[in-house]
Amino acid sequence: AQHLVALGHKRLAFLAGPEHSASNRQRLAGLEVFREQNPGIELQLLPGGSNFDSGHDSTELVIACGATGILAFNDLVAMGLLSGLH
Repeated sequence: AQHLVALGHKRLAFLAGPEHSASNRQRLAGLEVFREQNPGIELQLLPGGSNFDSGHDSTELVIACGATGILAFNDLVAMGLLSGLH
């Protein structure tokens, strides 16, 4: 998230992972700290998943949210999103 802000992004979104995932909870906790340290940055939490298809299926949601920088739960989700955006 800090890297995206350094690139000039002010509206970010996170494609979350599965609710039961310990990794997802850790990422959300880290993003909460990021939010506290960056009050001028908008951060939306979007439902995601953990695989390529969930990233691909979230394409329209990501476009509609208006974010210019996207964080994904994992690389598979990110690759699916990139495929959908392509």
